[in-house]
Amino acid sequence: MIAARLFEGLTRSPESDCWLWTGMRIKKGYGKIRSGKKMVATHRLMYALVTGKELPQSVHVLHRCDTPACCNPGHLFEGDNTLNIADKVKKDRSGKKLKIASATEVKNMVASGLTQRAVADRFGLNPSTVSRIVAGIRWSHLNEGKEAEQASLQ
Repeated sequence: MIAARLFEGLTRSPESDCWLWTGMRIKKGYGKIRSGKKMVATHRLMYALVTGKELPQSVHVLHRCDTPACCNPGHLFEGDNTLNIADKVKKDRSGKKLKIASATEVKNMVASGLTQRAVADRFGLNPSTVSRIVAGIRWSHLNEGKEAEQASLQ
């Protein structure tokens, strides 16, 4: 039975209370287990077992703990792709080269008078990326707080 195999492959992390999958994992760290002819994500399987829900692929199972190998049902919750992306951005783990603090620093350095080329060199970026950050084309959510603040002053 797949549930038994899932539980046999878990080990509890004393530091985080995560239930870590010790079997096969994909490159990004998510556990996989064979179910018939298909490979299924272990965290999705655990969520389905605990909730009794058969989730369509459009429904994501997200981790509160941000540990891809974790299968602790208390760390798992459902969401759509929009929520998944918002969760990544909020937790600053979007997989981008820059983190929020660095992107903010890029904007501030250019605003203080440094050239975009100098800022690009400092962060190992292409100058066009710096230009997009400054223009708000990339990392546009960095402007949201300032726009709301300016609107409230008017």
